[in-house]
Amino acid sequence: MARTITLADLRNGIRRRGGWINSRRVTTAFLNDVINSAISEVWDILTGKWADYYSSEATLATVIGTDSIALPSTFYKLRKLEMLWSAPSEYVRLRPHDLEASHIYRRGSGRALRYRIQGAQLRFAPTPSAVENLRLTFIPWATVLTADGDTFDGINGYEELVMQISKMRVEEELKLDTLGSEKEIERMKTRIRTAADGRDAAEPFYLDPRGPRSVHDDEDAWL
Repeated sequence: MARTITLADLRNGIRRRGGWINSRRVTTAFLNDVINSAISEVWDILTGKWADYYSSEATLATVIGTDSIALPSTFYKLRKLEMLWSAPSEYVRLRPHDLEASHIYRRGSGRALRYRIQGAQLRFAPTPSAVENLRLTFIPWATVLTADGDTFDGINGYEELVMQISKMRVEEELKLDTLGSEKEIERMKTRIRTAADGRDAAEPFYLDPRGPRSVHDDEDAWL
């Protein structure tokens, strides 16, 4: 279950930590601005260590004769792109290609597609000659909080980092000492790194030293 905190609670938390409960200088609009800026920064830290906590899935389809399709409007970073190889549920992972080598893959044909990300588009080589169904696993960008009831999922209390970064930016604006905030920010960053190292507490990740057991295992299924 997500552990969420509202925009209003984030503001109140920052005011309490900074002693600004009745301050007219620390306005709601200013706090909303620094909170959303801090969330973007914390989002990068959390998705770098807890990549799949915020992951989403989307289904896409190629267009015959068109070498690109639009990514979801909330797309930030790619985690995995798969193509339905055989109905109803056999997927294979698609491999990326570099722009410098795109001309090589454009000469191909059939279903052996490669992709690259260009802006808000997925570009394919060769150009698809059939409609292919794709499954996209991705990290969305951090939602901007605007209403008091909008929420941020701090996973396990990591909203404290959002509040400490926001508090430091308020202190900078007010020309106050930021040392206490800086120390707390570093402490929270260390906590995130340490906790993320052992997220799968049930069993550590390992690779079979003998390699994939069949052609359908792991990277051997890449096109």
